[in-house]
Amino acid sequence: MAEKFIAWGKIFESGVEEIDNEHKMLFHIANQFYDNIRRGDDDAVVFETLNKLIRYAETHFRREENMLVEIGYPEEKVLRHKAHHQKLINQIFEVYETQFEVINDRIVDQPDKVKAFLTDWLIMHILTEDRDYFRHIEEQSLMSVEDANP
Repeated sequence: MAEKFIAWGKIFESGVEEIDNEHKMLFHIANQFYDNIRRGDDDAVVFETLNKLIRYAETHFRREENMLVEIGYPEEKVLRHKAHHQKLINQIFEVYETQFEVINDRIVDQPDKVKAFLTDWLIMHILTEDRDYFRHIEEQSLMSVEDANP
């Protein structure tokens, strides 16, 4: 991979190893997808990586949503999180379909459009949407420790 545009860092950690590992894998596949587009790989290769990203994201989203229910995350927040996940899946198809633009009668690939979306999708989703349930997990852990040490 020539250029890693999105790198995992401590700021993304949730405190749940399984979720962190899945987020790391999403970063890895997103980097592959961006690299495929940036290099101008064959459409079949790009689409295969896109499908891999979407399938993995859908699996991760289901696991994450199930975990939110299990940890007692408020129902309205779980529903909002699920809706946000579905919106992200829909948006990636839109970005992929519109990554090309006609400029001066030439078709021009716009890998930066894909890069901007994936950056927003992964980084902003984890740092904003997911961060809220990270705090919930921390609060639950603190309450468990307090209950164990009266």
